[in-house]
Amino acid sequence: MKIQLLYFIIILTCSSCATLLNKKNTQLEIITNSPATVVLGKDTLKNINNITYLDVLRQEKPLSIAVFNDSIVKKVTIDSKNSFAYWANLGFYSGLGMLVDRNNPKRYTYPKTVYLDMENGDNSYTTLSNKGIKNKLILKFTPLKLIGANNPGLELSAEKGMGNRFTSQIMASYLLPVRFTDIGNDFQPNIKGYRLAIEERMYLKKFAPVGSYLGFEFNYMKNKFQDIVEYSSYSGYFFPMSHKTYSDSLGITKQTYSFTLKFGHQFFVKKGISLDLFTGFGLRYKDVRHFNLSHPKEEIFMSNDPDILYIGNKRGKYWTINVPLSLRIGWVI
Repeated sequence: MKIQLLYFIIILTCSSCATLLNKKNTQLEIITNSPATVVLGKDTLKNINNITYLDVLRQEKPLSIAVFNDSIVKKVTIDSKNSFAYWANLGFYSGLGMLVDRNNPKRYTYPKTVYLDMENGDNSYTTLSNKGIKNKLILKFTPLKLIGANNPGLELSAEKGMGNRFTSQIMASYLLPVRFTDIGNDFQPNIKGYRLAIEERMYLKKFAPVGSYLGFEFNYMKNKFQDIVEYSSYSGYFFPMSHKTYSDSLGITKQTYSFTLKFGHQFFVKKGISLDLFTGFGLRYKDVRHFNLSHPKEEIFMSNDPDILYIGNKRGKYWTINVPLSLRIGWVI
């Protein structure tokens, strides 16, 4: 038992990447668009060709510096973040090293390069990598859409900056002819359709397209497919367990209009490659029609348990809620 405990402690300690790999200090580069003096604590630092190099202690709390020239004084607070070495713990021993690094200040780092506009009187900053992608086009792919349970598709989108804080994004999706769950089945839905969307975003720290954002999206989808469902002449929402039902194949056409308020965070894992995680809440108007029915007046059967197929394929014109949750991978061009 003691040997096993010792072995566990050794594994835990050796898997803590930030503790082992990160130094206590990290390097930070301050770039200004005109000559300026940088003050860190009580130290006034040399500025060579508008670049100042800082050697700072890793810690959770933000780093405060003062930057001034003949006309402007900026007091800038630079946020810390988890270092790459800390996140690397996820790849070793199921992330056990995070337990060791959790309270260690060596888990944190600061942006490698910070850019300051000395012609602007506010106390904002941006990273050089962000400055390099500002207002450029980001092409994105949504991998989870390929295996979605409802309306899977090949989805591509493009985001373009419209200034310091705002961006616009358009999306187009080709709906796949079969769902992941239909592969290998004799009956195929033969899905035909597409999805289009436009989204306007406001980044909360003014430096689009990096960081947290609020967005509003309008989404339109049209599709047509075949399905096999259970029917009953009972018209209520929940059916008695003893009520008789029968199976029937039918065609379904859908048009949906979604209006969604979104919250997300976009960051760059390396130069030119972004990850865009988002969720949201909104309303969706649906126009669902059935055709080629044996008994057109009868309703789709729904058991006393929640039934996603019933909710998704119920015919009529009505409103539902929309709660997106997904991830997009982007490339700057």
